[in-house]
Amino acid sequence: MIPDFLKTGIKEIDDNWGGFRVGYPYLLISEKETINNEILLKYTHKNLIAGQAVLYFTSLDTENFLNYIQKIIPNTNEYIKKNLLALHFINPKFLRIKDDKKILTALSVLKKILVKESAKLLIIENFDYFLNLQNLEKLYKEIFEVFQILKECSCIGFFSLIKKFVEENNEIFSYLKEIAAGVIFYENNNYHLFSRFSHGIKQVEKEVISISEFPQDLADQDEYTGLYNYQGFCRILANLITQKINFFLFGFSISFEFNEHLKRIFLHRITKVLKENGIKVPGMRYQDKIYLLFLDNKEKLEECKKIINQEEIAGGIKITNFIYHYPEDFQTLEELIKIL
Repeated sequence: MIPDFLKTGIKEIDDNWGGFRVGYPYLLISEKETINNEILLKYTHKNLIAGQAVLYFTSLDTENFLNYIQKIIPNTNEYIKKNLLALHFINPKFLRIKDDKKILTALSVLKKILVKESAKLLIIENFDYFLNLQNLEKLYKEIFEVFQILKECSCIGFFSLIKKFVEENNEIFSYLKEIAAGVIFYENNNYHLFSRFSHGIKQVEKEVISISEFPQDLADQDEYTGLYNYQGFCRILANLITQKINFFLFGFSISFEFNEHLKRIFLHRITKVLKENGIKVPGMRYQDKIYLLFLDNKEKLEECKKIINQEEIAGGIKITNFIYHYPEDFQTLEELIKIL
């Protein structure tokens, strides 16, 4: 039987999440490549000791990497001979050039290797090298397919990004964060954890997850759809309830079973059309439903409802609407969460 979680050896992650969930990707972000690489290699070593096969993609040249890895994993060659460790070398010059054709080729090779070589862990240093596509829709589709393969193969993905890339590419990072299981920020010798769902031993279902203030803007809101995540939206609602400010929550769900990539495109289209019609309100995606917040403005709410149900927006898909009002339908955030 495949375990749900595998320990990482990183105390903060194991204590809060119970380890990494099998079949899901995780993102590691720090200031420098060298910091990321050391964390990735230490995690790799722990898995190798436990007999878990690892696919490792590095952008360092062969000689430098082999010298470096031996310092952290002294018996590297033995693991390679036992087929526990498979090393793949990426030419950074090949990926740094913003050439969609080359990057798509690299992603295609990555997917083929992942399917062909059975492993429990996929490690990719400098994952940002794979994210230089000009065509973002193609990029999102490719990345989603990589993440799907992880799930199908019961493999954990651990990918590193540089903080500078994250800050300069908010939309891409927002997409990654939305479909990754968790994000680990490493700064000043501390791990700051963000999870898109409650999946750890210290987190109960629907609990508002406590996360670091670093970086709060990236943790709370999705740049691509403009929607807040669960904890970001709950912060807004909790503040309104504390101040006893009346508000409506307009929610809707879709009956068609989208895959994750198409869902995000659909949500992006809806939020874009609402903005074009002058409706700029906070929104949240939670459990395949969307909730929009209106500060006691029924006219805007009705206008929003009309727009969302238009044929050109819905695309022939059945959309179910529902409305909750504070304080009539609930008096506390806890009561609202039970309804949601």
